[in-house]
Amino acid sequence: MLLSIGSLFIVLLITGYCIVRIHRYKGFITSAAGKLSSMSMVALSSAFIGILSAQTLEYQIVPSTVMSGLFAIAVGFLTGKPFRKLDVVNGILSGFVGAIIGIVAGVMIFISASAIMITDLGYIVCIYLLLSVFDRQINKVQSQEITSTKAVGQHSYIPTIFLASVVCLMLGGVIVNSNNIVIGQIGQKQSQVTAMDEENDLQVAIIDVTAAGFNPKNTEFKANTMIKVIFNVNSNTGNGLKLVSKDLKIDMVLKNGKNSFLLDDPQPGKYEFMLGSGEYKGSFTVTQKK
Repeated sequence: MLLSIGSLFIVLLITGYCIVRIHRYKGFITSAAGKLSSMSMVALSSAFIGILSAQTLEYQIVPSTVMSGLFAIAVGFLTGKPFRKLDVVNGILSGFVGAIIGIVAGVMIFISASAIMITDLGYIVCIYLLLSVFDRQINKVQSQEITSTKAVGQHSYIPTIFLASVVCLMLGGVIVNSNNIVIGQIGQKQSQVTAMDEENDLQVAIIDVTAAGFNPKNTEFKANTMIKVIFNVNSNTGNGLKLVSKDLKIDMVLKNGKNSFLLDDPQPGKYEFMLGSGEYKGSFTVTQKK
């Protein structure tokens, strides 16, 4: 949680720095390239806020959408404010595009410290590249000795119409396909091999129960040696989760924290289990000792 909050703070700081630069050099970025780099910054920052909000709030779509949407509105407004009112609208719409992409991506990525650190690194690299484009635009205009702070050129509603259409299409696509968005599958650990407790002659495995299901999905055991399985239910996953397995004859409610099970003399085969009605499934694979 602290890593996620720290990552959100980093994005806010860097975005604030970019906005300050846009306000400071607004007279040098009135061209199409300058406006495009500004809107790209809004979309990019909103996308990463969307990813981090979905990760921080553990796939809670509504709070993540509210957080990302408010961020997109604020950053879009502040970025477009030095220019025309139409640029404010374009900035906000760009933020919405980025936020939608970010939330969907954030929901699909499995929550882990590695995922958050990769997200931070990706954001820093992308912003660095955008600032390089921004600086080249400033230097180009300065070399031409254009110092006017007023925007030039005619109003064009084409970018606004295009962005509004994209936002509507993306929102419609997400709403229609909401049931097909797989939660937390990207980067989720698929399998693990159990550790051996030599002192107690036990095979021990820990399986985390998260908002994205079981992590890992499959656990490998050896036959004819007692198994101890610990299902560790995260505090924010929910209450009243039921673990069901016809293969193992298990039907019980999991409590928050550690839930231990002992399986005596396991025989080779694959044993499936699931949460409740079967939205999330896992398995044990028992193989014969070599």
